[in-house]
Amino acid sequence: MRKRTIYFDNAATTFPKPASVISAMTSCMENFCANPGRSGHSLAMLSDEAVFRGRLALTEVFNGKDPLKTVFMKNATEGLNMVIGTLAAMKGHVVFTSYEHNSVIRPVYHYAKKGLLSYDICLPDPYGRIYPKDIESKIQKNTLAVIVSLASNITGYILPVKEIGELCKDRRLFFVVDVSQGAGTLRPDMIENNIHVLVGTGHKDLYGPQGTGFVCTNEFDLIPILYGGTGTDSMLPDPANVSPDMLEAGTLNLPGIVGLTEGVRIVSNIGSEKIHRHKKTLISRMLMGLENIKGITPYVPEENCGIVSFDIDGMDSQEAVHILSSNYGICARGGFHCSPNLHRYLKTEDKGLVRFSFGIYNHINEIDYALDALERMVRKR
Repeated sequence: MRKRTIYFDNAATTFPKPASVISAMTSCMENFCANPGRSGHSLAMLSDEAVFRGRLALTEVFNGKDPLKTVFMKNATEGLNMVIGTLAAMKGHVVFTSYEHNSVIRPVYHYAKKGLLSYDICLPDPYGRIYPKDIESKIQKNTLAVIVSLASNITGYILPVKEIGELCKDRRLFFVVDVSQGAGTLRPDMIENNIHVLVGTGHKDLYGPQGTGFVCTNEFDLIPILYGGTGTDSMLPDPANVSPDMLEAGTLNLPGIVGLTEGVRIVSNIGSEKIHRHKKTLISRMLMGLENIKGITPYVPEENCGIVSFDIDGMDSQEAVHILSSNYGICARGGFHCSPNLHRYLKTEDKGLVRFSFGIYNHINEIDYALDALERMVRKR
């Protein structure tokens, strides 16, 4: 079997990046890469305009209410830390699900140890589904918020965000949605889904560069986690008290923001529905092929944002991805994917799962090649 390079690790970060994203970032660095918000000269003004275009693009794609309430982070983890730190300052209880990433679990646990937050975890049903009624059963008198992922980074399962948002509206709770997995393939509407806080990253299904994250808020006032220079009220020891300045201390990643803005434009032009259909076609072909390979157990829900995870009998997931890479040129991910509670639920905490995650540049012939590789691997065990 001739070795080629196939990239099936788009849930970690999409690759390759679109040529226009690279071009936009290069143009920024060549033509106007000054410090936004720090100076009054022409290049600084161009930089400031580029940042605002990024705020506006993200606010529009998720139907936020105010682009000045869209702030840039270095990643979704930083954004979630800010959000959960704000909730901790209120003191109370939060509910999240077994699908959450460590970027939710660890900050909540950190503040729980300090006595600032308590929490409950909503488990899926036997088919991996989350129901609002199960979340509702966890709500207490002092519950502040429900925090959920848009989609699972292990199985691709799409959570019922609209129904959970309605629950939060009825119970007057803040609704926080981590869209790191799925935004781009899906297009959650903040107003329609009653989302108060939407946190995401630029380097996955929005096809921007690494080092870019964002938080969009509706009727939720964030507390900064960094303090320093903002270019506003510089003679005062207290930081600015207006968004976005107060939440973006230090120099922003201007080339990254420009690249993310272009990524959002590309995804919007293609259309989330078209991207989702393409991924469904790839998943269907993968599952049909896996049915004919003995010793492989897939973990693939019907409502899926583009992931096929599976277990190979008698083989550790990390060993499997090493063989896939070394012998067949297939880039995939093994292990636990920073989501320990779901692995406990799936009973895969001993060796993890192999994860194939698809993007707009993957094709059917790559699926067929990968199935052939897996069949060879299984035969050689």
